[in-house]
Amino acid sequence: MSALGAVRERLGLRWSEDNPGARIALDDGFEVLRNERRRRTVRYITEEAGEEWDLNEVVAYITELEFGPDYSSQERKRVYVSLYQTHFDTLRKAGVIEPVDSGTHMYRAGPAAAPLYEVLETAGDVLGGGE
Repeated sequence: MSALGAVRERLGLRWSEDNPGARIALDDGFEVLRNERRRRTVRYITEEAGEEWDLNEVVAYITELEFGPDYSSQERKRVYVSLYQTHFDTLRKAGVIEPVDSGTHMYRAGPAAAPLYEVLETAGDVLGGGE
């Protein structure tokens, strides 16, 4: 069986049984997980974040992973702009994150966050490696 087949087999039934509102098209899920910063955001909101969190918390987490604890303001700005202008829109449209209040940078995990985290973890188990 292919790696993709193994991932589908391990996850296929649980998505709809555990949380019917969390269903996400397979292509949309893989589009979200295609980018490392989006994968790191999924990991952060599932493993580290509280119920609600600020964009700047994710920015600090990802910037430190990419550049180490002594990152510069320019490195932080690059991550912030990338997340805010590109990746958060993709994550929002896929149901991974939801804004808490319009006009703020506060978010909560959306219904697709947990299933995509499970795909990410399962893919790491099946394929090896991981982040």
